[in-house]
This record gives sequence, structure tokens and C-alpha cells, in this order.
Amino acid sequence: MEIGGTGDSTTGTESSHEPNPGQYEWDAGYQWFMIREAKKRNPQIQVYGLAWTFPGWISNSPDFGTLAAKYLADWAAGARDQHNITVDIMGFHNESPWQAEWVLALRQELDARQLQHIRLVLGDCGPGTRWYVVLP
Repeated sequence: MEIGGTGDSTTGTESSHEPNPGQYEWDAGYQWFMIREAKKRNPQIQVYGLAWTFPGWISNSPDFGTLAAKYLADWAAGARDQHNITVDIMGFHNESPWQAEWVLALRQELDARQLQHIRLVLGDCGPGTRWYVVLP
């Protein structure tokens, strides 16, 4: 499931759940509808959230990693609290370099929201084809 960032994501633009800092729009975008329908058809399907873009207030910030980690954790908590959707797996940023401190910040943010069960996938654009890491 794409985590909308209100930017071009190859297949279109998915609206953000937080277009401005502290302004939440939990019904924005079409992805919530899609995952609810998928869950109706297969309740065992795992939900994988992955950001392709971030709102400008995050992507243009010198504090990108910290803000992005909070943004992603807020999305996962909103999926649970606003849409009754359990996120099972998350990536940090599609086909983009990542830094260990960003991932640690995301893990801390998820844990602080009682989302310790979410596994993280990293480095989907790393060295070589199909290189990735799944963390428990």
C-alpha cells in the first residue's frame, strides 16, 4: 500500500494523511478503500506500507529522517486507529537511499505507538538486483 505524500509516484499522486504539520486527513486518498476491499476478499493478506514521496514540509527539511519517521509511524497508527487496518510490514522510502539513524528513528516511533509487530524492509534499491533486508 502506498503511503501518500502528495507527490508524483509513477502511477499518479496519492494524497497525504498529513499535508501540513499537524493537519491530519485520514480519509484522503484511494488506498484505504483498496486495502479494505482486499481484506474483505482475503482477511489473511498482509499490509505493506511504503512511502514513494513525502510532503514538501518533510522532503525539504534538514531534519528529513526524524520527520519522515514520525510521519510514517503516524500513518501506521492512523491505519489502525482510524481505519481498523493492521499494517504488517513497512518500508522507509521506495527505491531511495536510506540511513541507519532514520530506520532506528522509525523503529522507535513505531514502538512508541504500540506498533512493535511491524517488520521493516530496507534497501530495496541497494547494491545488486533484488537486494533487501527484512528486520523483525
